[in-house]
Amino acid sequence: MRVYEVMTEDPITIDINYSILDAAKKMRDENCGVLPIMDGDEIVGVVTDRDVTVYAVAEEKGLVDTNITEIMSEKVITCGHEELLEDIADRMSINDVRRLVVLGDDEKIKGIISIQDLMVNIGDEKMTDEVIHHVLKYA
Repeated sequence: MRVYEVMTEDPITIDINYSILDAAKKMRDENCGVLPIMDGDEIVGVVTDRDVTVYAVAEEKGLVDTNITEIMSEKVITCGHEELLEDIADRMSINDVRRLVVLGDDEKIKGIISIQDLMVNIGDEKMTDEVIHHVLKYA
């Protein structure tokens, strides 16, 4: 099975100028746990609900006046929309992430694929268990 068959298409993104509070409200309003951060057409990072709660709140960042770039991950782990689910399961495991940004042939964001998408669709129970165990141990 290929990534494009199970990914969430057209993910919600935010602009690099958003504050932490803006990002948190966007996540709440759109019911999503990850936001790619864009500078024009270029992806410059990602922020997760965990980044907001664990890093921003625990470090007592000003939610209104702190730019999202202060807590985002600059290293964006991606996959291609044509890749096999089994291949990206390994990538999630190696990088200790629960979501990947999906890029099209044009290197533009096409979607997001999550560990939940893998759990439901990968078809290899042993591989799914291994990925879940490895990735979720850091949750």
